Amino acid sequence: MKRALVCAAVLASAALSAADASAITREEVLVRARAYAVHRWSSTAANQTASCSAGYGSLFPPGDYVGLPYGWGGYMTLRTFDDRIASGYGAGAQESDGILSCIAGVDCSGYVSMAWGAGHYTTSSLHETSSQITTAQLLPGDVFNKAGYHVAMYTHTLQSGEPALIEAAGYNVHVNTFGGWSYVNGYVPRRYSGITGTTAGNPAGTTSNPIPIGAFPFTDARDTRNSPSSVLDACGAAPGTPQRGPEYVYVTNITQPGTLTISVQDDAATDVDVQLLQNLSTTGCIARNDGTISAQVGCGTYWIVVDTYGSNAAKAGPYTLNVSLAPSGQACAAVPGPPVFAPKGKLGDACAYPGNQNLPFCNPNLGSETCIYGASSSFCSKACATNADCTDLGAGSCCGDLGSGELYCMTAPFCGPGTAQDAGLSSGSSGSAPPKKDAGGASSSGGSSSGDEPSPGTSDDGPPPGDPAPSTTTTTAGGCGVGGGSPAGGLAVLAAGALALARARRRSRRGA
Repeated sequence: MKRALVCAAVLASAALSAADASAITREEVLVRARAYAVHRWSSTAANQTASCSAGYGSLFPPGDYVGLPYGWGGYMTLRTFDDRIASGYGAGAQESDGILSCIAGVDCSGYVSMAWGAGHYTTSSLHETSSQITTAQLLPGDVFNKAGYHVAMYTHTLQSGEPALIEAAGYNVHVNTFGGWSYVNGYVPRRYSGITGTTAGNPAGTTSNPIPIGAFPFTDARDTRNSPSSVLDACGAAPGTPQRGPEYVYVTNITQPGTLTISVQDDAATDVDVQLLQNLSTTGCIARNDGTISAQVGCGTYWIVVDTYGSNAAKAGPYTLNVSLAPSGQACAAVPGPPVFAPKGKLGDACAYPGNQNLPFCNPNLGSETCIYGASSSFCSKACATNADCTDLGAGSCCGDLGSGELYCMTAPFCGPGTAQDAGLSSGSSGSAPPKKDAGGASSSGGSSSGDEPSPGTSDDGPPPGDPAPSTTTTTAGGCGVGGGSPAGGLAVLAAGALALARARRRSRRGA
């Protein structure tokens, strides 16, 4: 069944006032925001239904995904999300589902509230913990807010002059670099009252930028008091052990089976633990110890986390990490490695065409922007300027014009005469109507909730941005509408052997 993808939030059980806002740096905000966009998770058969709603059906069929699913009224930590998915809660929820206590995911304002560490606010109550600023004053971690409608976080300005955003909209939390200024036309720039600093980089040692371990033995000395990351609050192998202080994240690719030994030393005032993960999620943690881990490993990618013990940063401090590998001499095929993670929504993946919904979306976090489909095939694509932009779609791919001046990467079967573009050809650009609020943003009520989020109340947020749909085609990533209302993203149609554009993708720039 087609669903309207809209952005909602529930009222906080006890909203903080601006004066009570907790201090947080811009770098910490962006580390949290990125963590939700890069978070790995897997949907199973158990996540297709929800115990508190007979009519619920998840839009995420079994498989691997990147970025938390959109969840109407959702406000939760990564740990709560992982626990809920592992316990069989429904994967994501839309406005038509109502606010459900038995789903896992976040909505637009729940996501921003978590990134700010502000308590739970809606788009209509964000003014209580933020102040209005001008577009010229925007800094990383500020937001574009439209009360009762949608909120998206600003991260930086692209070389083109367009804003780069992170938002919970459509199907998941994702990076939005294609909406442009028209996407936030009519929005109010706002700044969290507790935010400090003026810049935010992408520091090493976070879930989005782990520290690489390239060779063994490996030694590294750091201080968790200097880490802006505190998002991996638990280890599935020791679920009762609190790890809510700051952490550093490492990654290593094992190319020969053997015994991996990980040890951490700290001083008397510091209490940090070490964890071994086979997938970058709290449920992917397979071993934890306050001093040393020794584990048999196969070939594949593993993560090592040095996390501060306890419920806050009180035990943070200096440490030295040592990692070594004693090869067993066995072949990779002889020893099980970490489960293969094959996320849906990558460039070239099948997505959707009439009569067949292979995939619910193309994931901007994985580089794809839109779904292109024909009578019997489909693939996730992205905007392009030359053939060189499309090499990641495989041999024979090209940058093709869909007939409206909009250029998209095409897979080899669609790169016949008149489709392939010469190197150096500029991409087309077309303006589009500003975001328009769709009908159907009525509030819904749900049952009681558990975990980190407050009890659900009524929703006051309407649908997130979307232009009027040119047709009744299914839409893909980048917005919040399926069916009558389309998002600020698009879906292109290959019809009757010809290329026709159903939706303009690029945005005209609005002056700051």
